[in-house]
Amino acid sequence: MKIFDLLREDIGNSKLHKQNIGEQVDLRIGIADMPKEISFEMPDDMDINSFRSEVSEALLEESGVLWITDVKGREVGIPGSRIGYVEIGVQESDRPVGFS
Repeated sequence: MKIFDLLREDIGNSKLHKQNIGEQVDLRIGIADMPKEISFEMPDDMDINSFRSEVSEALLEESGVLWITDVKGREVGIPGSRIGYVEIGVQESDRPVGFS
């Protein structure tokens, strides 16, 4: 499945549309030729559909850049041609910590 298909999937039943106030959105982006992904904590009022459009535009333009500002105000620009994948999810407060 191509990244364009993933970006166009319907997320109507996902947790992203059922966020509780105060939950932050996790954003992970895989970069081509890099072994580790880039992770961001995004504000809970992040417009998911608008972000998906920005990702699509950066992927379509030959010299497109995806600019991201996280909850701490850090700005990062990622060349669209280097984006391998994008994962958007809501942080769960009951995440296990440590080893299981």
